[in-house]
Amino acid sequence: MFVRMGLSGFLSPFFFSFFSLLYFILLHFFLAPPLLISMIPKRPIPRISRVGPQDTELLGHLMVVAARTAQAEGLADGYRLVINDGKHGAQSVYHLHLHVLGGRQMGWPPG
Repeated sequence: MFVRMGLSGFLSPFFFSFFSLLYFILLHFFLAPPLLISMIPKRPIPRISRVGPQDTELLGHLMVVAARTAQAEGLADGYRLVINDGKHGAQSVYHLHLHVLGGRQMGWPPG
């Protein structure tokens, strides 16, 4: 399967890794990091800067699931969690999602 990546229209091959009542997980292939996992809540939240108190439990849950997913994917040496917000944060899909990047040494500062 493919997913259209933001405004660029790039088609990224992926497969659904997991579904729950709250979120789903996509594993992407052939992108810059060897492993890119997107964790997408089912509830429509356009940006992290627009969250409210009602989103606390969901966002905390996504962080825990991100850590478990990274471990299950063999990222014991580390990984990076990313949430892009707004134009200057390089957000291209306006539905909040958490990226787990791993499989190689990440540089700093990013971007």
